[in-house]
Amino acid sequence: MGENMSDLYRLLALCPANTEDIVQSEIAGCGGNFIRSSKGRVEFEGDLSVVYRVCLSARVVNRLLLKIHECEVADPDDLYRQAHSIDWGRFFSGKNSILIGSNVFDVSRVGFNNTNFAVMKVKDAICDFFREKEGTRPDIDKDSPDIRLFFELLRTTAGFYIDLSGGSLHQRGYRQQAVEAPLKETLAAALLYRANWKELCKDGGTFIDMFCGSGTLLVEAALIAFGYGPGLLRSHFGFEFWKDHSAEIYRQIRGEVEALISYTDNIFIGSDLDPRAIDIARKNLERAGVSDYVRLFVADATTVSSEFFSKKIGKELPQGLIVTNPPYGERLSDFDSALQLYSNLGQQVVAGFDGWGFSLFTSNHELSMKIPLKPHKVNNLLNGKIECFLANFRIDSEKARKPHDEDAISPGMEMLINRIKKNLKQMKKWRTKNQISCFRCYDADLPEYSAFIEVYKTLDGQMHLVVSEYAPPAEIPESKRSRRLSEIIRSVGVVFADDNPVVHLRTRAKQKGRSQYVRRDLKNEFFWIEEGGLKFKVNFDDFLDTGIFLDHRPARNIIREFAREIKEAGEKCFFLNLFAYTGSASLYAASEGAVTVTVDKSRTYLNWAKENMVENGFDDSFHRYVQEDCFDFLGMTTDRFDLIFLDPPTFSNTKSENKVFDVQNDHVRIIKAATSKLRDGGLLIFSNNFRKFKMDYESLADLQIVDITPKTIDMDFQRDQKIHQCYLIQKRD
Repeated sequence: MGENMSDLYRLLALCPANTEDIVQSEIAGCGGNFIRSSKGRVEFEGDLSVVYRVCLSARVVNRLLLKIHECEVADPDDLYRQAHSIDWGRFFSGKNSILIGSNVFDVSRVGFNNTNFAVMKVKDAICDFFREKEGTRPDIDKDSPDIRLFFELLRTTAGFYIDLSGGSLHQRGYRQQAVEAPLKETLAAALLYRANWKELCKDGGTFIDMFCGSGTLLVEAALIAFGYGPGLLRSHFGFEFWKDHSAEIYRQIRGEVEALISYTDNIFIGSDLDPRAIDIARKNLERAGVSDYVRLFVADATTVSSEFFSKKIGKELPQGLIVTNPPYGERLSDFDSALQLYSNLGQQVVAGFDGWGFSLFTSNHELSMKIPLKPHKVNNLLNGKIECFLANFRIDSEKARKPHDEDAISPGMEMLINRIKKNLKQMKKWRTKNQISCFRCYDADLPEYSAFIEVYKTLDGQMHLVVSEYAPPAEIPESKRSRRLSEIIRSVGVVFADDNPVVHLRTRAKQKGRSQYVRRDLKNEFFWIEEGGLKFKVNFDDFLDTGIFLDHRPARNIIREFAREIKEAGEKCFFLNLFAYTGSASLYAASEGAVTVTVDKSRTYLNWAKENMVENGFDDSFHRYVQEDCFDFLGMTTDRFDLIFLDPPTFSNTKSENKVFDVQNDHVRIIKAATSKLRDGGLLIFSNNFRKFKMDYESLADLQIVDITPKTIDMDFQRDQKIHQCYLIQKRD
């Protein structure tokens, strides 16, 4: 069958989101017949020659999948039957090793508890098929399988595929070393297409990346200019053990793709301020076979020009294209530097590359606004799960905005500086009296500077400032928002200049529920702070919260006082912390001798909670940590507690189990479940941060509920009375 070039296959190309049109064009160029596309995927038909051309030539396709079966699934047994009914022996042998990748959602619709169970059903069906047909079963190889399978379950529709690419096609093979956060090769190629490099290179244009990092954009730009199929660099493909694979046809198509290579006179230049990055880029260029055509320099992007590079290489540069992905600071102290970097970069490209094309890839609108030009085209793209965009400019010095005095203190800044200083002065006695070293010092007091600022003094004596910008109204233009953010940054620097703080920036993205639990980055820098005579582990960069909710300081004190009263009565307090996060409430209870149970779905945060307890000397068997859904835990446990702290998120869902929690809709159910675990005279402290929350007193008429919210709003949160709501709840006698 594989020898017949006329046989058509149903194929699926996976690609970066918002690049589907590029992939359609690539597939058409390889001879494929387009069927339809959706986000991140393009379906088409093609024969063996198309399969080979896509694998060898496509630059933006991540994976090429052969569709072998699609069906509706009613339940787990039905999925097994459907998978078992496929003639797997038509595609590969039971002696081949396999690995199953998956894309599975809403598994509860067909009776599964989690995604892994669904994949296991498919694996069992395949293995049983070969055991019955051939008397053997495929081995599972997680490292280098002969055949990679791909299984989808979208609602009730199951799809079964063979991965003909054999792993992501972005893995060309040349990038064996990388700097921090490199671009995937397929995304880099997509950027170059969006920047119109494919056309510009035909006119002899020069290509420059002034923040070249590990050289991915340089390699991909050269491969495009030379017509060099990126798949030619790969050592293997997934179709090699596929029964329809034809070595003869593959050799023919590979020869045709190789014949398209034509080395041009385009000049390629990469520069970076980091010598290590230049060294890595050089090695990657060598592995890609294009090092002879690319010049690399250690240079500051804010000082280079076309004249600078012309002198370096000894010839005048034809006008061309700059495509680059500059760094930007996640920490606010770094972000402040990044603002200056982008401002200087914008002024330099205008002065030094008049008439060139300039494409800037970033996820940060504030920084992109520092380029003193208006983009003629903006393309939205995803870098992994991060929403980014490519701003494309035509450099015209006559149309560039004139720089203004970045160092001048504006009237708005002066008001902001004075307000922060006033707040600090008003809080001074309160902080001293209560020994508070971590607090909120500003909370959008001035509407035009919509952010909050928190101060953390760590045990090593360093001051850290966390600045979180609130999402501005849609009608505020990016240019004004960028300026205000810059002024907030500079104002913080003025107010706290004597403290030499480390300042951290929080994103403005609107989050659902407690999605601040989601990890943002991987700096892995942790510190210890003190509150109430106890030590707490915090992280200022990797998560959307620091590890301790400062607004719950009064609630934690109530927990401590309640546990102390029980201890002074000669009893042992049994404390339950639900939706525990990093266990700060458990630590307060333990400090007064309580036996604690800390419950959270996240293993990361349970480990964090345990570290907090151990650091404070509570490492005995009186403290348990349970990784479980809180509803499930309350349904299973037979324990009874004197005190329960219940602080659920506003909204959360668990994809693998299709569980959805909404605090307004579900608070009656969770409160009843929690109070059923109270001992006689026990107390439930219920808190949440849903600003429109309404307690359903009628449905909870059998409970005594006291709203203590005003008592739990400390001085540093007085401006935001809706930061949370808090209630004391007990069973009625």
